[in-house]
Amino acid sequence: MFAASDLKDRKNELFKFALLWAFLLSLFVFITNIQRNTKIEVNSTRQRFLSEGLEYCKTKDQIPKMLNTNERKTNPRYELFANGHSDGFPSYTIIKNGLIIDGDGSTSEHKMDIFIRQGLVHSVMRSGSASSTQLEDYLNSKNAITSRIDANNHYITPGLVEMHSHIGICSQPELKGNNDMFETMSPVTPFTRTIDAFNIGDPAIQLASDSGVTAALILPSANLISGEGYVFKMMVPPSNSVEEMLVQYEDTGLKQRWMKMACGENPKRRYKTRPEAPKSRMGLGHLFRHTMDRAKVLKNAQDAWCDSVLQDKEMPTTAFPLDDELNMLVDLMRGKVLSNAHCYETYDIETLLRHAKEYQIEINALHHSLDAYLIPKIIKDQPYNITLATFASQWGFKKEAFQASVFAPKILEKNNLSVVLTTDHPALPQQSLLSQAQVAHHYGLSAEKAIASITGEAAKGLKLDDRFGYLRKGYDADVVIWSDHPLQMGAKPLKVFIDGVPAVDLPIVAKSELALAPKSIPEFTDEEIYKRELENSSTVLFTGVTASYDTSIGKLPNSEPWELFIANGTIVCFQSDCSELYSTNQKIPKIHLEDGHISPMLTTLTPSHGLNEMNLESSTGDGILMEAMDDGQLGDFRIPDNIPIANDGLQFGSVHLIRAFATGIGNIITPPARGEGKMFMAGVSTAFKSNSDDFSSVLKGEVALHITIGDMGKQVFVPTISSQISTLRTVLIKNRNEDNFYGRAARNELPLAIHTNNKDVMLHLLRLKQELGIYIIIVGGIESHLLATELAANNVPVVVSPWQCQRKYWDERRCLTGLAGQGSLLSSLVKAGVKTGLSSDDDTKVRLLLHDSGLAASLAGISKNEIIKMISTNMEEIFNLTVSKSPSLIISEGFPLAYGSRIAALIDGGTLFKVYPDLEPAIDLYS
Repeated sequence: MFAASDLKDRKNELFKFALLWAFLLSLFVFITNIQRNTKIEVNSTRQRFLSEGLEYCKTKDQIPKMLNTNERKTNPRYELFANGHSDGFPSYTIIKNGLIIDGDGSTSEHKMDIFIRQGLVHSVMRSGSASSTQLEDYLNSKNAITSRIDANNHYITPGLVEMHSHIGICSQPELKGNNDMFETMSPVTPFTRTIDAFNIGDPAIQLASDSGVTAALILPSANLISGEGYVFKMMVPPSNSVEEMLVQYEDTGLKQRWMKMACGENPKRRYKTRPEAPKSRMGLGHLFRHTMDRAKVLKNAQDAWCDSVLQDKEMPTTAFPLDDELNMLVDLMRGKVLSNAHCYETYDIETLLRHAKEYQIEINALHHSLDAYLIPKIIKDQPYNITLATFASQWGFKKEAFQASVFAPKILEKNNLSVVLTTDHPALPQQSLLSQAQVAHHYGLSAEKAIASITGEAAKGLKLDDRFGYLRKGYDADVVIWSDHPLQMGAKPLKVFIDGVPAVDLPIVAKSELALAPKSIPEFTDEEIYKRELENSSTVLFTGVTASYDTSIGKLPNSEPWELFIANGTIVCFQSDCSELYSTNQKIPKIHLEDGHISPMLTTLTPSHGLNEMNLESSTGDGILMEAMDDGQLGDFRIPDNIPIANDGLQFGSVHLIRAFATGIGNIITPPARGEGKMFMAGVSTAFKSNSDDFSSVLKGEVALHITIGDMGKQVFVPTISSQISTLRTVLIKNRNEDNFYGRAARNELPLAIHTNNKDVMLHLLRLKQELGIYIIIVGGIESHLLATELAANNVPVVVSPWQCQRKYWDERRCLTGLAGQGSLLSSLVKAGVKTGLSSDDDTKVRLLLHDSGLAASLAGISKNEIIKMISTNMEEIFNLTVSKSPSLIISEGFPLAYGSRIAALIDGGTLFKVYPDLEPAIDLYS
């Protein structure tokens, strides 16, 4: 028998034992549930990995498919505008009686009708044909046509396509708050996207559509590997939505994608202050390969993941491998992204192509590619087509642009390479895209290829030639009706449609005669080259003269060809027959002209001609006067002895000067080079002949004192506009009786050339002129139309530089475009009676002065005589410059400012200096 105490102890032990078993059982159940739930969770995660990964695997190697235009029935972008329009949009628009120049450059043999339905080209038919009449009658019976336009024999093209632009990410006017073109966290930023920075408020968008540009690829800039670009239509929708501006808005399935890369100077220069960034092309090559190797590892991991799942049927233990930093490059390797590479030099291009071969990627487009004409075989030997998105006119501002040629597009065409012309806005204003095609055609690119280079060929380069770039059934209704043939100087859009929505709507006046494309300048014949033996003659006879614009020799009284006879450096006869002054037996040098024109030698103001060869290479000349020395000041400009004089830094016989003279620019005015830095005091300009090798060419050593008033004049001592005006007033008054540059300017012995574009600054300058009685020349003057009457009343001349409105900076935001019915600056100044000159603010454009001025005049409606004065005698009068009284003439075949004309001879000081001059003569830089 157990004692009572023993029984109690036994019960306690049993109770404890039961509790232990209960705990163990609960623990077992708990652990079992955890294991079961963990297994379920693991299986669920793996299942999610599988389903998500399989979607990647299915599409990882797919590329976007081309649309079937015959099956396109709707244009979603049209609906964006139609739904937001209270009065509704026309369901059908018919454009009748126009000549179509399609995206391949071919021109229709007959007048054509274009039927537009809800943002798409419905059909294109011959005007007056049975099919066109039947369709029109049918639509009339259904009351379906709500807009009818008679093109009245005008030319019609697809909307122009810009393949390289920074519109929207480098908004205008350029301010710190809205310039998003550069991402400088690293030279490699493939993860950036321009859509994230695109600003619908950029006024350049409107300027683009006003000029006929309807679509543009917006790319990031500068980096070795920059990021993703997008193609936008150049019209802001009612919703102000960025996404609704995309060409591929609401596209289903895979979309075309574009990325940007860069070679050479840009990625080297952009990161020169970053110790870890490459400083050489070798370093750039390493960084490119290193980045692509990382992307290749990611690509291989993706392929292995898919192979494991699809072939081995194993449940994945990890998610499909992705890396936000490298995904774009993997897609590039897979052919899902189109590469656009900024490369100039031959060896940069070759290096890039070598990289492309190593990583099995395609270079879809070489942008800028100014040296591509030197290596056509290398480009053609690639196993894929490369689009060459280049310029017609850019050259010379840096080493990698120095070998560029205006004949490059022509050479590329001869080698059956794809040529696309671009602006690189804002490097060139996007509204100048058409003029790039015009210039390229002038220098030999065929008319067909010139038009194609900014329409169909550009669309092909973007692989969007299934939706725009052509006027064909099922394509976006991006249509432009032109005032003249689009390659004719001064052609403007009269009507612009983007996705069938009117963007420009000006009246169309019937044309009795259709202009054709102007001719390209012909290549020199052997006989013309032989005529160069006449150079350096002081006696010469020209026959076939049909027009004269030189006031010193007079005008032709009728259309009968005249003769111009120069003997011993003097014009002795200008009449229909000069034979009484020479014997037919005499061996007088004779040049017969086809449609001969006589014009004065040109005089222009340049930024740095005669001082620097390449502005980004200060070692190639006098150098650049920057303020970033001695705490932002290169000597105290308030001390007159510190004012630099351009004449002290002249460099003769430079390539820029040789090319300028070959295009008729005989007299150059140049101040000390300011570069891109802010500089109140530029210094004293000099005037000299462009074709001399020594100081005998100097026409006037000290021409004008150049001052900058405005934002570009802000520096130490004058950080505000008010301090600039006050300082200028003080130094003029203080030195009025002194024998220095300030004193001479105060006494009107030396003009004050004030560089400014702002209308309000000009108001202050007018008051200063009235206060001190000084002679002021406005240089720039982009907003001067707002004060044209006041400038004329105060005898203040304006040297317009540049003439084209871009609204690039705050001080020029109120400029006149001359497009979409808006007036022009030049016509406003001429009408008000302002003495006007015309020059370029860019050294690379100086040699294009003739045709650039012709374009300005034709867009402004200025007479031939007036525009020639602006680039010759007006400039001489404005700067109080006296040139040689001996004949200095341009003898051209055709009006010299027109496309298709060419210079037959240049007479300087009565001497036949050049005959049929090479526009790009071979240069030996070491002679």
